[in-house]
Amino acid sequence: MRGRALAPSLALALPLCACVPPAARQTALPMPHYVLGAPYQAGGVWRYPRERFDDDETGLASVTDARGLTADGEAADPQAMAAAHPTLQLPAIVQVTNLDTGYQVLVRVNDRGPVNPGRIIALTPRVMTLLQAQGQAAVRVRVSELPAESARLSLDLGSAPVLALAAVPAGTVAQQPLAPPPGVAAAPPRPLLGLPTAPAA
Repeated sequence: MRGRALAPSLALALPLCACVPPAARQTALPMPHYVLGAPYQAGGVWRYPRERFDDDETGLASVTDARGLTADGEAADPQAMAAAHPTLQLPAIVQVTNLDTGYQVLVRVNDRGPVNPGRIIALTPRVMTLLQAQGQAAVRVRVSELPAESARLSLDLGSAPVLALAAVPAGTVAQQPLAPPPGVAAAPPRPLLGLPTAPAA
């Protein structure tokens, strides 16, 4: 009897489940990945992202209000040690120094911003608090990228190698003597030093 009573309920429930779109049944998980991106316009100013690992600049920082996913696929969190930068490769590791208090923190740059062209970086509320700048619309900061840590992140997340070194050329070096100017005695040709030569046959 109990099985018969449940049968109509199950028959009604199954069509309802089928009507829910797959996107609503699955929650997208954050998937951090390497991002550089094409030039873009924000706040009336063109920005040109490029890969670099020695960024060092001073300027004004503001507070980020990012929600959802960041530009590199991480979950935006106001309590994270994170930041947004207009042109650095994502993610990157930078040291931010409050030039008014001397407080320093390390943050992970994982988003694009700020929109205001007069700001060089946007920090989460948590970072602003640690820099003793909570409640401020802007704070004077120095942003110094950590080269080794940022390069490692880029390589781990699938970017191209940081440095593409060409192989040392091998083979013979051609040498052609030139006639000396008038009045100068000809000197015997001297071998070129410091260049690779092919092994003797």
